[in-house]
Amino acid sequence: MDTWIFLGVLAAASVLVLRAYGWAISGYTPPPPRSDLRPVKAFQADREGEIEVDLGARWKSTDDLGAQWHLWWIVQTGEIVGLRTPAFPPPPGPAYRQLQMMRQNQAYANIPYSGMKVLGHLEHRPSLGLCEHLRVLPDGLDVLCGGTYGENGAEVTS
Repeated sequence: MDTWIFLGVLAAASVLVLRAYGWAISGYTPPPPRSDLRPVKAFQADREGEIEVDLGARWKSTDDLGAQWHLWWIVQTGEIVGLRTPAFPPPPGPAYRQLQMMRQNQAYANIPYSGMKVLGHLEHRPSLGLCEHLRVLPDGLDVLCGGTYGENGAEVTS
Protein backbone atom coordinates (compact mmCIF):
# COMPACT_ATOMS: atom_id res chain seq x y z
CA MET A 1 0.00 0.00 0.00
CA ASP A 2 2.85 2.40 0.81
CA THR A 3 4.24 1.85 -2.69
CA TRP A 4 0.99 3.01 -4.31
CA ILE A 5 0.85 6.11 -2.11
CA PHE A 6 4.44 6.92 -3.03
CA LEU A 7 3.72 6.45 -6.75
CA GLY A 8 0.59 8.61 -6.51
CA VAL A 9 2.49 11.42 -4.79
CA LEU A 10 5.30 11.11 -7.34
CA ALA A 11 2.82 11.31 -10.24
CA ALA A 12 1.11 14.36 -8.72
CA ALA A 13 4.45 16.08 -8.16
CA SER A 14 5.48 15.33 -11.75
CA VAL A 15 2.26 16.85 -13.10
CA LEU A 16 2.77 19.97 -10.98
CA VAL A 17 6.37 20.38 -12.13
CA LEU A 18 5.41 19.96 -15.80
CA ARG A 19 2.58 22.49 -15.47
CA ALA A 20 4.89 24.99 -13.76
CA TYR A 21 7.49 24.50 -16.49
CA GLY A 22 4.85 24.96 -19.20
CA TRP A 23 3.65 28.14 -17.55
CA ALA A 24 7.22 29.43 -17.21
CA ILE A 25 8.08 29.00 -20.89
CA SER A 26 4.70 30.06 -22.31
CA GLY A 27 5.69 33.73 -22.33
CA TYR A 28 8.82 33.30 -24.45
CA THR A 29 8.89 35.26 -27.68
CA PRO A 30 11.96 35.49 -29.90
CA PRO A 31 13.12 38.89 -31.12
CA PRO A 32 11.26 40.09 -34.21
CA PRO A 33 12.71 39.06 -37.58
CA ARG A 34 14.64 41.61 -39.62
CA SER A 35 14.94 41.93 -43.36
CA ASP A 36 18.39 43.55 -43.36
CA LEU A 37 20.34 40.47 -42.22
CA ARG A 38 22.20 38.05 -44.48
CA PRO A 39 22.56 34.32 -43.82
CA VAL A 40 25.76 33.47 -41.97
CA LYS A 41 27.18 31.10 -44.60
CA ALA A 42 26.55 33.57 -47.45
CA PHE A 43 28.12 36.42 -45.48
CA GLN A 44 31.20 34.34 -44.66
CA ALA A 45 31.56 33.15 -48.27
CA ASP A 46 31.70 36.75 -49.51
CA ARG A 47 34.35 37.71 -46.96
CA GLU A 48 36.66 34.72 -47.10
CA GLY A 49 40.26 35.52 -46.26
CA GLU A 50 39.68 38.70 -44.26
CA ILE A 51 41.48 39.06 -40.95
CA GLU A 52 39.06 39.64 -38.10
CA VAL A 53 39.43 40.57 -34.44
CA ASP A 54 36.80 39.12 -32.11
CA LEU A 55 35.20 41.86 -29.98
CA GLY A 56 33.11 39.39 -28.01
CA ALA A 57 29.52 38.29 -27.64
CA ARG A 58 26.45 39.59 -25.78
CA TRP A 59 26.49 43.15 -27.13
CA LYS A 60 23.12 44.86 -26.68
CA SER A 61 21.46 47.79 -28.43
CA THR A 62 18.44 49.93 -27.60
CA ASP A 63 17.11 49.69 -31.17
CA ASP A 64 17.04 45.86 -31.19
CA LEU A 65 15.46 44.67 -27.94
CA GLY A 66 15.37 40.94 -27.31
CA ALA A 67 18.52 40.31 -29.33
CA GLN A 68 22.23 40.29 -28.65
CA TRP A 69 25.12 40.57 -31.08
CA HIS A 70 28.54 38.96 -31.43
CA LEU A 71 30.95 41.51 -32.96
CA TRP A 72 34.12 41.32 -35.04
CA TRP A 73 36.34 44.12 -36.29
CA ILE A 74 37.71 43.57 -39.82
CA VAL A 75 41.36 44.65 -40.00
CA GLN A 76 41.51 45.49 -43.73
CA THR A 77 38.41 47.69 -43.89
CA GLY A 78 37.75 48.78 -40.30
CA GLU A 79 34.19 47.45 -40.49
CA ILE A 80 32.35 46.18 -37.45
CA VAL A 81 30.49 43.01 -38.39
CA GLY A 82 27.77 41.60 -36.16
CA LEU A 83 26.02 38.25 -35.78
CA ARG A 84 22.52 38.62 -34.34
CA THR A 85 21.14 35.98 -31.98
CA PRO A 86 18.31 36.01 -29.43
CA ALA A 87 19.23 37.38 -26.02
CA PHE A 88 17.61 34.36 -24.39
CA PRO A 89 17.69 30.90 -25.95
CA PRO A 90 14.34 29.35 -26.86
CA PRO A 91 12.95 26.88 -24.35
CA PRO A 92 13.52 23.23 -25.21
CA GLY A 93 10.79 21.56 -27.21
CA PRO A 94 10.07 17.93 -27.94
CA ALA A 95 12.97 15.50 -28.03
CA TYR A 96 13.25 15.44 -31.82
CA ARG A 97 13.73 19.23 -31.96
CA GLN A 98 16.36 19.08 -29.25
CA LEU A 99 18.36 16.56 -31.25
CA GLN A 100 18.09 18.72 -34.36
CA MET A 101 19.30 21.84 -32.50
CA MET A 102 22.16 19.88 -30.94
CA ARG A 103 23.36 18.84 -34.39
CA GLN A 104 23.56 22.38 -35.73
CA ASN A 105 24.72 25.45 -33.92
CA GLN A 106 21.94 27.96 -33.29
CA ALA A 107 23.78 30.66 -35.21
CA TYR A 108 23.83 28.50 -38.34
CA ALA A 109 20.22 27.34 -38.03
CA ASN A 110 17.65 28.61 -40.50
CA ILE A 111 15.89 30.98 -38.13
CA PRO A 112 14.45 34.38 -39.12
CA TYR A 113 15.92 36.34 -36.23
CA SER A 114 19.57 35.39 -36.81
CA GLY A 115 21.97 36.68 -39.43
CA MET A 116 24.96 38.93 -40.06
CA LYS A 117 25.52 42.46 -41.27
CA VAL A 118 28.02 45.32 -41.24
CA LEU A 119 27.08 47.59 -38.33
CA GLY A 120 29.60 50.40 -38.72
CA HIS A 121 33.22 51.45 -39.18
CA LEU A 122 36.08 52.21 -36.79
CA GLU A 123 39.49 53.48 -37.87
CA HIS A 124 41.32 51.74 -35.05
CA ARG A 125 40.61 48.53 -33.20
CA PRO A 126 38.76 49.20 -29.94
CA SER A 127 40.73 48.27 -26.84
CA LEU A 128 39.88 45.26 -24.72
CA GLY A 129 39.02 47.52 -21.79
CA LEU A 130 36.60 49.57 -23.90
CA CYS A 131 34.93 46.43 -25.24
CA GLU A 132 34.58 44.95 -21.75
CA HIS A 133 33.10 48.22 -20.48
CA LEU A 134 30.62 48.72 -23.33
CA ARG A 135 29.54 45.10 -23.66
CA VAL A 136 27.77 45.06 -20.28
CA LEU A 137 25.83 48.27 -20.98
CA PRO A 138 22.30 48.05 -22.40
CA ASP A 139 23.33 50.56 -25.09
CA GLY A 140 26.93 49.45 -25.63
CA LEU A 141 26.41 48.77 -29.32
CA ASP A 142 24.81 52.21 -29.75
CA VAL A 143 27.85 53.88 -28.20
CA LEU A 144 30.33 51.83 -30.23
CA CYS A 145 28.85 52.17 -33.71
CA GLY A 146 25.49 53.93 -33.59
CA GLY A 147 23.16 50.95 -33.19
CA THR A 148 22.19 47.99 -35.32
CA TYR A 149 20.64 49.80 -38.28
CA GLY A 150 23.91 51.36 -39.42
CA GLU A 151 25.76 54.56 -38.68
CA ASN A 152 22.98 56.88 -39.87
CA GLY A 153 20.21 55.19 -37.87
CA ALA A 154 18.17 54.25 -40.95
CA GLU A 155 17.32 50.64 -41.65
CA VAL A 156 19.45 49.15 -44.41
CA THR A 157 17.59 46.73 -46.71
CA SER A 158 20.39 45.56 -48.98
